[in-house]
Amino acid sequence: MYDSFITDIINSVNKPLRLFYKTPYSLLVTSADVIHSFSIPDYRLKIDAVPGRIKCVKLFADRLGVFKGYCTELCGVGHRYMPIVIEVVLSKNI
Repeated sequence: MYDSFITDIINSVNKPLRLFYKTPYSLLVTSADVIHSFSIPDYRLKIDAVPGRIKCVKLFADRLGVFKGYCTELCGVGHRYMPIVIEVVLSKNI
């Protein structure tokens, strides 16, 4: 299970989702409260996170770097402050 939270720096999270380069992943996404939407534009990735449902999406980490996105579903008061960060690294760097 993975979860992260916003830090004092608005566009940062307490722990990015770190993935190994050139590795396929299956991400299982859900929400504990309301509908959210996990979006990383550089990876053309957008996943709805719905309470009580689990959605699976395949991702192949084919680019090194730090990729940022936000919740793209109007989900409540803190909606505009929900950054998402994926960091793709070589396996020796994790």
